[in-house]
Amino acid sequence: MEHFTRSSSAVKVLIIDDETQIRKFLDIALRAQGYKTLLAETGQQGLETLALHGADLVILDLFIPKIEGEVP
Repeated sequence: MEHFTRSSSAVKVLIIDDETQIRKFLDIALRAQGYKTLLAETGQQGLETLALHGADLVILDLFIPKIEGEVP
């Protein structure tokens, strides 16, 4: 299995999930593997975080309240 790596810095993963325990679990697990994590509780926060900080990968809860399936 190949791992995606960048020579200049850690891969940045944005986690968007309304469940606190899921966000914490993913945050701890990914940081332990050397990833930089960004966390968002709502879809709106996730969009703002992505716009401000960017991300190499987004883990998104598909049934997040208020923004589920919406296209701005």
